[in-house]
Amino acid sequence: MKEANEEASLESDLVKQRIKSAGFISYFYERSKDAGGEVGLLQPEIQYVYDLELPEDVIPRPNDDEVEKYVVRVME
Repeated sequence: MKEANEEASLESDLVKQRIKSAGFISYFYERSKDAGGEVGLLQPEIQYVYDLELPEDVIPRPNDDEVEKYVVRVME
Protein backbone atom coordinates (compact mmCIF):
# COMPACT_ATOMS: atom_id res chain seq x y z
CA MET A 1 0.00 0.00 0.00
CA LYS A 2 2.84 2.34 0.86
CA GLU A 3 4.46 1.89 -2.56
CA ALA A 4 1.16 2.57 -4.38
CA ASN A 5 0.92 5.88 -2.58
CA GLU A 6 4.60 6.75 -2.97
CA GLU A 7 4.84 5.87 -6.66
CA ALA A 8 1.33 6.69 -7.93
CA SER A 9 -0.48 8.79 -5.29
CA LEU A 10 -3.09 6.04 -4.85
CA GLU A 11 -5.11 5.84 -1.64
CA SER A 12 -4.63 2.63 0.35
CA ASP A 13 -8.39 1.94 0.64
CA LEU A 14 -8.74 1.97 -3.15
CA VAL A 15 -5.75 -0.35 -3.57
CA LYS A 16 -6.97 -2.78 -0.87
CA GLN A 17 -10.37 -3.08 -2.56
CA ARG A 18 -9.10 -3.62 -6.12
CA ILE A 19 -5.65 -5.23 -6.08
CA LYS A 20 -5.27 -8.78 -7.45
CA SER A 21 -2.20 -10.95 -7.27
CA ALA A 22 -0.88 -11.82 -10.73
CA GLY A 23 2.07 -14.00 -9.70
CA PHE A 24 5.76 -13.34 -9.35
CA ILE A 25 9.00 -13.19 -11.30
CA SER A 26 12.09 -14.82 -9.87
CA TYR A 27 15.59 -14.24 -11.15
CA PHE A 28 19.24 -13.99 -10.16
CA TYR A 29 21.66 -11.18 -10.75
CA GLU A 30 25.39 -10.99 -10.25
CA ARG A 31 26.42 -8.79 -7.32
CA SER A 32 28.56 -5.83 -8.30
CA LYS A 33 30.96 -3.84 -6.14
CA ASP A 34 28.20 -1.22 -5.67
CA ALA A 35 26.13 -3.76 -3.66
CA GLY A 36 28.79 -4.19 -1.00
CA GLY A 37 30.09 -7.52 0.22
CA GLU A 38 31.55 -10.10 -2.12
CA VAL A 39 31.52 -9.30 -5.83
CA GLY A 40 30.39 -11.87 -8.41
CA LEU A 41 27.99 -13.84 -6.21
CA LEU A 42 24.56 -14.70 -7.59
CA GLN A 43 21.85 -12.82 -5.72
CA PRO A 44 18.33 -14.31 -5.84
CA GLU A 45 15.47 -11.86 -6.23
CA ILE A 46 11.67 -12.12 -6.36
CA GLN A 47 9.36 -9.41 -7.69
CA TYR A 48 5.67 -9.84 -6.86
CA VAL A 49 3.28 -8.75 -9.62
CA TYR A 50 -0.20 -7.32 -9.10
CA ASP A 51 -3.02 -6.11 -11.33
CA LEU A 52 -4.94 -3.02 -10.31
CA GLU A 53 -7.87 -1.83 -12.39
CA LEU A 54 -8.61 1.80 -11.57
CA PRO A 55 -11.90 3.67 -11.92
CA GLU A 56 -11.92 6.08 -14.86
CA ASP A 57 -11.80 9.10 -12.53
CA VAL A 58 -8.60 7.95 -10.79
CA ILE A 59 -5.42 9.03 -12.57
CA PRO A 60 -2.08 7.87 -11.11
CA ARG A 61 0.36 10.72 -10.44
CA PRO A 62 4.03 10.39 -9.48
CA ASN A 63 4.52 11.19 -5.80
CA ASP A 64 8.31 10.88 -5.61
CA ASP A 65 11.29 11.04 -7.95
CA GLU A 66 11.32 7.34 -8.91
CA VAL A 67 8.57 7.66 -11.56
CA GLU A 68 8.62 10.31 -14.27
CA LYS A 69 5.09 9.86 -15.63
CA TYR A 70 2.27 7.40 -16.22
CA VAL A 71 0.60 6.61 -19.51
CA VAL A 72 -3.07 5.87 -18.95
CA ARG A 73 -4.73 3.39 -21.28
CA VAL A 74 -8.49 2.84 -21.13
CA MET A 75 -9.41 -0.79 -21.71
CA GLU A 76 -12.73 -1.69 -23.24
